[in-house]
Amino acid sequence: KRGFMCTPFAVRIQRAISASHVDYIIAPLEAAGFRVDVFFATYPCATDGEAQLERLKGFYNRNRTRVVHVDRVPRPGATQATPENIAMKSL
Repeated sequence: KRGFMCTPFAVRIQRAISASHVDYIIAPLEAAGFRVDVFFATYPCATDGEAQLERLKGFYNRNRTRVVHVDRVPRPGATQATPENIAMKSL
């Protein structure tokens, strides 16, 4: 699992997942007149972490500001539920 994180392949997968979120959830809500704010929590990459985070935000923003809050999740002791729990606390 960790050997896959932050690789070019992982970035392509995240881009596709983000595009799906925007195309099928966020954009239709915006077209219906809602303002959509995106909150997320993610594990940092060991190298180039800030650039990776900015790229991820860009996948969602698409020339507008949608990402309003980002938490970086510490990896030691984290589970699959940790990012979701942290993001929900921001609401």
